[in-house]
Amino acid sequence: MARQATESAQIEAAIAAVQSGSMALREAARKFDVPRTTLQRRVQRRASEASESRASEDVRVRQESVPGIESNAQSDTSNEDTAENTVERREAGSITGHKRSASHLETHSQGEGLSGWISGPRKVINCKIRMLCTAAGSALDELSNKMIREGKCIYKLGLGQSPFPIPQCIVDELRANSHRRDYLPVAGLPELCDDIAAWGTDRLHINYSRDDVLVGPGTKELLFVLQTTYCCRIRVVQAKHHKPLLLEAIDFLYYTQRNMMWLPTHAEDHFVLRPEVLEEHCAKDPDAPRILILNSPSNPTGCAYQPDE
Repeated sequence: MARQATESAQIEAAIAAVQSGSMALREAARKFDVPRTTLQRRVQRRASEASESRASEDVRVRQESVPGIESNAQSDTSNEDTAENTVERREAGSITGHKRSASHLETHSQGEGLSGWISGPRKVINCKIRMLCTAAGSALDELSNKMIREGKCIYKLGLGQSPFPIPQCIVDELRANSHRRDYLPVAGLPELCDDIAAWGTDRLHINYSRDDVLVGPGTKELLFVLQTTYCCRIRVVQAKHHKPLLLEAIDFLYYTQRNMMWLPTHAEDHFVLRPEVLEEHCAKDPDAPRILILNSPSNPTGCAYQPDE
């Protein structure tokens, strides 16, 4: 009983922190030691209840401000079709089953419209996007830039941005091909796909063709597309909680609604995934589809897999 009371108090404190804006959802879940999915549902439920309460109050005020609306509503709603006088529940949270007269609906449809005052502009945004916080790497980069502008000496080791200039040979090629500005195929420039396939075949000793290559604007975008489109129930992450890993890997799982399985890595192995650990995990369900992404050299440790690994 005492444990349930403690857990309830922790969830309430986490909800209050998120609703006040003092903490992001993930930060509050970590600080108060509550499941993030549970906290997200509770926050959404409170937001929906608050939205319904505000909408109901707004309806009452508007009814009182329109002459004869109460008497019309009492007489008209009993005779007119329910489908025409019932405001449907909207995704962001609104009133349900509240009947209005036809004249009342017409008044609002000619003015600002029902959706304009029942649901605010944030209510049309996906709840997962509304719960987003700034990526840890980006937040750290913004903080370090602010400190640099203040005149402080900062050594930036977090963001994986190259400090070196673009090689002149690449600059020359870009200039020489600046006239090529047509839209390209979705998979990328065919000649580029051929070159990448040839490189992969030579370096990895696996036969690749143009059809095996997809060119994108960056690694994160391609990883996100892969996890969104690939049909799998479990994605394997090559790290353990509180061990070095790329934080965006967790964000991808949240956005794409994929399940996550932690696999242990250890300092004596330089935090690289051991084959026997992967084999033991896959042996439990050998036919289950999985995505395994090996980052070598690892971000953030910098450790790389050896050729025999």
